[in-house]
Amino acid sequence: MLESFLLVFLCIVSMAYGWGMRGSILGGEKGAMLPGAFVGLLIARFSGIPALQDNWFILTCAGASGFFLGGCQTYGETLGLTFGGFGTPGFKRGLTGVFVKGFTWFGVAAQMFGIAVVSGGGKHYSTTDLILTYCATVPAYFIGRSLLNRPHKPKENIFPKIYFSKTRVEYWGGSLFVFLTFFALNLVRHDWFTAIYSWIVALTAGLGWVIAQIVHVYSHPRTKLKNGKFLFGKLQEKGLIESWKFMECLIGGFGGLAMSAAFLGLKHLLPYTAESTQYIAPFASADKTMAIAWTVLFLIYSLHVIVEPIPKKNRIEELYNYDQLTKEEYEKEIKALEKPPFLMQYRPLFANIYEGTEFILLGFLPPLLSMLGSAQTARLGAVFVLFWVLTDEICFDRFIYRKSRYIFRVCMLGISAALLVGIHLVPDFFTCSFALLMYAVSYELLQFLWQQRPALLKIRKEKTGSVKGMILSFGGQLTVQAFFLPTCLLLDILALTII
Repeated sequence: MLESFLLVFLCIVSMAYGWGMRGSILGGEKGAMLPGAFVGLLIARFSGIPALQDNWFILTCAGASGFFLGGCQTYGETLGLTFGGFGTPGFKRGLTGVFVKGFTWFGVAAQMFGIAVVSGGGKHYSTTDLILTYCATVPAYFIGRSLLNRPHKPKENIFPKIYFSKTRVEYWGGSLFVFLTFFALNLVRHDWFTAIYSWIVALTAGLGWVIAQIVHVYSHPRTKLKNGKFLFGKLQEKGLIESWKFMECLIGGFGGLAMSAAFLGLKHLLPYTAESTQYIAPFASADKTMAIAWTVLFLIYSLHVIVEPIPKKNRIEELYNYDQLTKEEYEKEIKALEKPPFLMQYRPLFANIYEGTEFILLGFLPPLLSMLGSAQTARLGAVFVLFWVLTDEICFDRFIYRKSRYIFRVCMLGISAALLVGIHLVPDFFTCSFALLMYAVSYELLQFLWQQRPALLKIRKEKTGSVKGMILSFGGQLTVQAFFLPTCLLLDILALTII
């Protein structure tokens, strides 16, 4: 009972932290891998099933990749529809869109996670089932997107029959068809665990997104309740509540609650016993071969880093307005737009190629190869990839404006290379504790270095006139860190003691 309570509690706080961190440092598909990895690792560790505990990296990889695939959702405009509050025309439409996107995102992730759990029991899924179904999700995605999210031509005022974002192209129809493709496999193979589990997680997550967005609306610094008071009183009045971050953490918390509690409630449907010690995989003898093949494909894909990214003007202006760039950095980057490097003319081509490749390499192949027998690929997905997405995003996007970007690139590329080589040479070194420490420390540390760099602290101090003013100028970030830091400390203690 104690371990069950601990699992649910840890999944709630770690996924709340992970989803909040997603919006702080990465965003998009890559950022969603962190909360997925957290919940996969913790469920494996506290499952009470030796076969899953010993192979924690398979569930961790499945969790990370599952949430990556849902990350194509765009929901900024959808959230914006609700800001008129109850009774306004866009409120119900916005909340409906939020529910749909939360349902499809977490539903796909729960399907991939559930199938990874069940397949190791060796009773429900054959090799052919896994390969054909994973392949079938690709056309399913494009069919769903074409039927439900197209046509989308804002300039011609042509939109799909159901849409929640006017200027942004939506993809929830594709995710929904992927979810239904996996669900059909569950039914055909009588996998009742994943069939029920995925719907519980999807529905709870959708509801969680709705609740989180309502809190987001009424925790906004300018929004008062009908009685004229603020939802969070003085904290909100003084701008010390980060409403967007509050919403993100609630989304993650509901997801962690659903995935852990549903696992415990449906555990009796799993094809394991308390004595099961083996995760059954058909091609375990080809473990290293599959891992090397994935690594070669990844290295080819990662060549995109040789093309120096040039950000769009509105992105530079946005960062400058949020005090993320000094005036000197801003002027330098605006000037750089006048004469981009030679290779930049090919950047759009590279971007299109690598975006599609990324979904296959990070979202599709790792869990599939893991279930087929490549524990080494699962370790790569659980450890190396989780650090690589930081390296890719920070060193070649966010930190591009910093004079110290080359130091960051050398250090982070060096660590990434060490993890990649190390997992191939000494895979058992990268334990569950190592992974949990890496997640908690590296993400929080890099976010801190980005937000607290001396040049920006100096700007804030000059604007406010005092150290106290500089600290208070961080506003809602203060309460965010009041949650992030203790959560990281808790996870670090957990990694060093219990796990």
